[in-house]
Amino acid sequence: TSTGTTGWTVSDAYVNSGLNGFFADGFAFSTEKTLRLTTPQPVTGQQPMLRFFHRYDTEGGFDAGIVEISRTNGLTWENAAPITFRNPAVGRTYATFPFADKTYWGNSNGFVASYLDLSNYNGQNISIRYRLKTDAATTSTGWAIDDVLMMDAVNYNAGVRMVATVATQYRDTMRTVATQRGTIIEPEIQVSTTETNEFKVNIFPNPAQNVVNVVFTTPSVSEAKATVLAIDGKVLRVQNLLNNSQINLSDFPAGLYFLKIETDRGVVQQKIVKQ
Repeated sequence: TSTGTTGWTVSDAYVNSGLNGFFADGFAFSTEKTLRLTTPQPVTGQQPMLRFFHRYDTEGGFDAGIVEISRTNGLTWENAAPITFRNPAVGRTYATFPFADKTYWGNSNGFVASYLDLSNYNGQNISIRYRLKTDAATTSTGWAIDDVLMMDAVNYNAGVRMVATVATQYRDTMRTVATQRGTIIEPEIQVSTTETNEFKVNIFPNPAQNVVNVVFTTPSVSEAKATVLAIDGKVLRVQNLLNNSQINLSDFPAGLYFLKIETDRGVVQQKIVKQ
């Protein structure tokens, strides 16, 4: 639902994907515009998250947007800034919202994806709302919301080993951890069927534990080879394939890999996740 003086609209002017998104303008009027999920949604899974894409261009420090969550079907609301771990709210405002609340304002320079950790709400039903408040001083573009998704996320936080060699030939080794939860595997990546105009292959499960199955659904594929590559392109394993084959991943650390399938009818490449 949408409330406010002019409200949120379904618009094709600012879209991250598809044909339409939600948009609220930032005209120079004292307004409050609320976009709310009407039906509370259950939070489940091992790593429940909310992801949404948005772009904002508002009067910095004054016109601002806020994301809020309710576990009481709208009776009370909580600012989602403390649980936003990627592209969080940028700062505080001087008039439209209480100074203690962190909000989105300024210019995002295009669409960005913000991620919220919903672990504290696991097992509960929650409502979500987006509020844009403006004053009468300055006109700005406003706030656009698109591709809102609640998901049970798959991610990996692989350590990175860096070696520095100095003139004295001493080698210093340092291990760090990827920030912002490392790589989050989007549902769009977890596709198990890959095809070209020449052949079709099913790759499953994805994410995988120890093995990945490769099944060709085009009978005429006679020669096939699988290559597992690290994300930096390093070849980790090469294996000849039959129509139904398994690729052993048990000795690989958890992370994101690429699986390249080469046949006499073409080549496909698929992202795979080792848990």
